[in-house]
Order: sequence, then structure tokens, then C-alpha cells
Amino acid sequence: QIPADAECGPRSFADPQIQIACSGLGRRWLNLGTRSLQLGTRPGMIEVYGSDYEISHTRWSGRPGDCIVISFPRAVTEQLLGDDSPPLRLLTRHELFDPRISRLGFELWQEAHRGMPNGKLYAGGLSMALVGLLWRQGNEKAGSAGKAVCLSPAQQQRVRDVMDDDLAADLSIERLAALLDMSAYQFSRR
Repeated sequence: QIPADAECGPRSFADPQIQIACSGLGRRWLNLGTRSLQLGTRPGMIEVYGSDYEISHTRWSGRPGDCIVISFPRAVTEQLLGDDSPPLRLLTRHELFDPRISRLGFELWQEAHRGMPNGKLYAGGLSMALVGLLWRQGNEKAGSAGKAVCLSPAQQQRVRDVMDDDLAADLSIERLAALLDMSAYQFSRR
């Protein structure tokens, strides 16, 4: 929750994270050592904090609201991206608006809030989509990737067979990727 008027002392982010404002409206003042920033807050706005980002003091004022905070621990993102990809690097950015990131973050929150009614495969897909968008923004060379590689027809059939045989099971991207001896990231991209 975002209170109407408040302030807090030092904060740091060991893991990269994003914060998506769902409601509320106001102003924020951040002290970053010797530097100060004055920022706004409004619904749909995203704050991106890279790892090791430090704020020495924060103050805000406005209408109360809610925000979604999603952290990206290195162990989790390495599992999603696999060994063959550069790590997820989030560059700290303020007052970002990206409806794709907002929608994915909100849908992830809804899914978790409702107790994961659509299962691990759905939540894993949302997570992979969000990490993929953020990874692409943090890795300049990703935009110049060559021709997309797809699963072979035999690989596609193997995944279909497992899904058809075990549809009631709690399928996950990691499990389907393991069938083909690839990382969740490789599987999702293909």
C-alpha cells in the first residue's frame, strides 16, 4: 500500500525489482546520496530498480493507493533464462509507462491472489513473458538476434503427447522444457 503522506530512511535493493502503481496519485522525493530526484506517482507507472540500488531517504505526498512489487532473485531468473543467456540486468528507471509490463505484472498478482487457479504452466508463462520483456530491455544485443528458431515437429509432438496424457497434472514450463533437455528460457523462445 502507498500511504497518503509518509517518509522513510535508507532502502536498498539486493535483487532487481519493479513496482507498478495500481492506484493513488502524488509526488515523491528521493535522496540518492548527494543527488535528489522529484518524481510523480500515478496509476500504470512503473519504477524499475536494478540490484544494489540505494536510496538514502524517501518522502511522498498525495492520495493513498496500491502498488505491485515484483522481485527477481538471481537464482530464479537464472533458472528461467538458462545457462546459455546473459543474466537479467534491470537498469534503474523512473516513471516508466509500458502497458505490456503493467498487464503482465497485474495478471501475475491476480493469479497469485486467487491461489493460482490456472496452475503453474500459466503462471510460468506469464513470468517468462515478463522476464523476456525486461531481459530484452536490459540486453541491447537481444534486439539484433537472428532468425527465430522453433521447436522441431518431433519436439512439438512430444510436448503435445505429454500435455494430452497428463493434462490434469500441474504442468510447468520447466517440466516441458526438461522433456526436451532445454532451459525454460530456450523452450519459451522456441
